[in-house]
Amino acid sequence: MDARKMEKIRARKNDSALPLAEKRREYVTVWMTPAEKAAAVENARRAALPMSSFSRKVLLESVVPQAAPSPDWMRAYSETARWSGLLNQIAHQLNSASLQGLLESAISSRCSDLEFVISAMAQDVDELRAKILKMAG
Repeated sequence: MDARKMEKIRARKNDSALPLAEKRREYVTVWMTPAEKAAAVENARRAALPMSSFSRKVLLESVVPQAAPSPDWMRAYSETARWSGLLNQIAHQLNSASLQGLLESAISSRCSDLEFVISAMAQDVDELRAKILKMAG
């Protein structure tokens, strides 16, 4: 008798000793192409597991991929990156002004830019907060 048949018999014997709540009484049907099935059978063979044990292990112990972020989140992220770039440019210009007069003029000219960026950020944050609360229900 080959190893797979022995494994199936052993699994049935072990399952029969379990309490009713722990017995495997449910099944899952998965539709595949012949090529997908051949690949799955080969993967189970390489893992030295029967197909049911291999499938159970993959389904229950694998890392579940997360969904991609929503378009609203991506828009908010890109806006935040834009603000970050603007603030970085302002900081760079303030740091690069070597003379006191240049520093003062840079500060005064960039303060209005900074005020504009901060007010735009506040407005966008309020809009994003409203959308998140709306999505949350």
